[in-house]
Amino acid sequence: MSLPNPSRIEYTTFRLPSNTPLSLPALNQLHDLLCNFPAQDVRNTLLEFYQSYVMHEHDNLPLEFDEMATHFYCLDNFFKSVIDGGKGKPSVANLDAGDRLEAT
Repeated sequence: MSLPNPSRIEYTTFRLPSNTPLSLPALNQLHDLLCNFPAQDVRNTLLEFYQSYVMHEHDNLPLEFDEMATHFYCLDNFFKSVIDGGKGKPSVANLDAGDRLEAT
């Protein structure tokens, strides 16, 4: 069994604003999450949690429920974009978990 040739791995470079809250460790954790668990499964889990919470708390929703719903839908839209893979572009879900993001 041969190890993958690092020169054969295709990379994509992203430019983020210097004031981004995303750190290299955070991006690597997100990368690991998406490489180890199908985005569709994570999205379904979030939907299930959200629906269970709403059903459990339906008589007495918290005051900040609208804000919580907005946060949920932002996460849902994020996972939809990962699942779609950028409309024909390679999906993050196809990456090897051994590949890591690097600072340039």
